[in-house]
Amino acid sequence: MSDRIVAVMLLVLALVFGLQAWAYVPIGFTDHLGARVFPLAVALFMLPLTLVLFFGRHMAGVWPSVRAWRVVILALSVLVVYALVIEYVGFIIATMGVFIVYGKLYGASWWKTVVTGIIAAIVLYALFVLALDMYLPLGSFFEELF
Repeated sequence: MSDRIVAVMLLVLALVFGLQAWAYVPIGFTDHLGARVFPLAVALFMLPLTLVLFFGRHMAGVWPSVRAWRVVILALSVLVVYALVIEYVGFIIATMGVFIVYGKLYGASWWKTVVTGIIAAIVLYALFVLALDMYLPLGSFFEELF
């Protein structure tokens, strides 16, 4: 039964995603394909997969434990907080925080999560800013210093 519940939720998500992409009207310069091709492709790819999930034969699913639900909710909450604070604290600090929290969620030691967070944040910042020439926020505090 849990597979069918997830399938219905994903089907609704795919339909909303596809309809939003279809209704998107680009403003200004855009490439030949346009900005809605990728979201439409994702929606069209999701539709048959949700139908397979709904009508397929599966063993009886077991719902996750309460601890697993807490981990999922905390992980999603961390992403929401990340989106809210990235402008204020900057990409590097916010990304380090996400990596540290996720590392602790999966049971890693503190020193491993901190080292991984620092390295990952710096490497990702260098990749996006130096290699891809994208703007990433330094944060309000650091912009005043530089």
